[in-house]
Amino acid sequence: MKTLRKFLRLLNSINVQIFFLFWLIWLAFFVLIGFAFFIPTMDARNYTELSTDEVNLYQFEVIKLTKNNILYDLQYQKSPHSSLPSDRTSHISAPRKPVLLDPNDFNKIIGNLDYNESSQLYQFANRSNNPLLPQKRRFYNQDIVGPFISPYPLSEDREPYLLYFIDTVDPQREFINFFFDHPLIMLFLLMATSTPLLLGLIFSLTQPIKELRSTANAISTGNLSINPILEQRGSMELREVGKSFNHMVMSLESMISSQQRLLLDVSHELRTPLTRLQLAAALLRRRQGENSELQRIETETERMEKMLNQLLTLSRQQTALHLNREVFPLPNIWEEVVEDAKFESRERHFEFSFSQNIKNPEKYFINGNEDVLASALENIIRNAFKYAHSRVLLNCNIVDNKQLQIIVDDNGDGVAEHEYQQIFLPFYRTDQARTRTTGGTGLGLSIVANSVEQHKGSVTAGKSSLGGLRITILLPLWLDN
Repeated sequence: MKTLRKFLRLLNSINVQIFFLFWLIWLAFFVLIGFAFFIPTMDARNYTELSTDEVNLYQFEVIKLTKNNILYDLQYQKSPHSSLPSDRTSHISAPRKPVLLDPNDFNKIIGNLDYNESSQLYQFANRSNNPLLPQKRRFYNQDIVGPFISPYPLSEDREPYLLYFIDTVDPQREFINFFFDHPLIMLFLLMATSTPLLLGLIFSLTQPIKELRSTANAISTGNLSINPILEQRGSMELREVGKSFNHMVMSLESMISSQQRLLLDVSHELRTPLTRLQLAAALLRRRQGENSELQRIETETERMEKMLNQLLTLSRQQTALHLNREVFPLPNIWEEVVEDAKFESRERHFEFSFSQNIKNPEKYFINGNEDVLASALENIIRNAFKYAHSRVLLNCNIVDNKQLQIIVDDNGDGVAEHEYQQIFLPFYRTDQARTRTTGGTGLGLSIVANSVEQHKGSVTAGKSSLGGLRITILLPLWLDN
């Protein structure tokens, strides 16, 4: 029993399957070639030499015909000196008809034959006329066999007649004749019948790999769930890979969950002293009144609270974005954000304009978290409001029917060209004094970049046509809706 298990385990090895597949392909190739070239030899319409058993059978038939005087009657009933009664020739009407042929003149045929039979016998005799090597061939529904030597010579000084047999048989099917006449079609059919077996073996090797790739793609989009099929299908090595892959996913999910719990615990522990600090500042203001040191403490505590909230937002996006993914239409990203931006622009006395050159945008979809993407767009617009002088533009387009393009321009001072990539790094600040004035923490664009990357998109910065900064977002559309 243990030996049988080892043998079955060996058969399930990918090395054995590849080895078996390789030799099976070669074997199938040679078998197909053999069929294509040797099956036509089984065609009954070919001239085929008789086997020893067949020769003995027909020799016995010759003896039987001689003993019953059928050959004598057949030969001499056509003679001008023959005076045999008609009842002596009645034995000649057997299904296997004997026919005599003059070896010196194939046109001299003795036998009860019609025109077609005579012409077929003439054709056969021209090819097969050696009594030492009798042959056979089928002409539609008749088999012609011979020649054999007749026991009655033409005369004392001439050769004996050649004896042939004509059997009436079932005709060979036309579709069989067609395949025999077209060996390449036969080869094609044989290849077609052997293809499913080869495809089955190939499928058994490639399907687990495709399943593994599909699971890996799902994990890359944030779906940290194991796939039990990886451990159930395929060869032994692929199942072991699938088991290790699932263990990796479980370890990764456990690690992310631990990180999430750690961040939540740290958040709770930091918020408690931060709240106490804010309460102490409020009590101190009530007792001593307003002063610059107290304002400094309140400003830094507010900045610290804001930074803590943004750090938690960034960590939640990195760890739990896969929990709330769905397919949604494009307008869900910008509808509420645009309304809020228009309201804020009126309060700031800014010019804000929105344009989208997408026909029927509700027919295009994105697979992801619409709240996260809407929040990213809102962060970019608010960032533009902070540094713009008086004008912010928002434009949405479809690129190559594959990507959503979102562009935000402002007419502020912009940033240096060498900082276009660095502004998306956490805590990076282009201008320390300006950031202090606007209350920035250096995490806003970093959160935007993380949100876009989680959706397999990209975000870049550049020079705006308005003179300030241009932020461009590209998001892949959901094409399998």
